[in-house]
Amino acid sequence: MRAVTLAEEGVLSHADLPERIRQYEQEHRRVIPQVEPQGGALVALPQQRWPSLEEVEKRYIQKVLEATGGNKRRTADILGIARRTLYRRLEDE
Repeated sequence: MRAVTLAEEGVLSHADLPERIRQYEQEHRRVIPQVEPQGGALVALPQQRWPSLEEVEKRYIQKVLEATGGNKRRTADILGIARRTLYRRLEDE
């Protein structure tokens, strides 16, 4: 949710993401069909790509890191995690 507050107009858009994440997203695109109940039946909606929880977490960490000017101590405080945890998650990228 914090990433949304850091985005312009409170809406996180594709343009708010770092280029390397946008590139990764295009290379690893997964499409998951959606269904919606309509008159007792399930109707397929247009396919929409849903990011994994890991992708969302990485984007969020990067957005907070950018907002803090790269200050990892402040980023960890905002995220509510230890700096060691932040460093581990950044290494996984």
